[in-house]
Amino acid sequence: MRKLNFELVTSLPVKNIWPVMIDINNYNQYIKYCLSSKLIGDFKEGSSWYDWSIVAYLPLRITHKIIKIIPNKKIVYLIKLP
Repeated sequence: MRKLNFELVTSLPVKNIWPVMIDINNYNQYIKYCLSSKLIGDFKEGSSWYDWSIVAYLPLRITHKIIKIIPNKKIVYLIKLP
């Protein structure tokens, strides 16, 4: 099993960043390699979402499962890579 850890370090206040982090359906507005994304159900632990992203010049559908949410602090995803 491969494990990747991504961290966002910024001087912006959490109140400015958190709404962007949980706005999964609009990730393509914030992440240039993300073509589209779709949250299935509500934003809560156990929910899933997918995105179409460009990886090595190829569009791939990547599925994510929300494992843990600590509001205004942390989101943990399980990402199934193709």
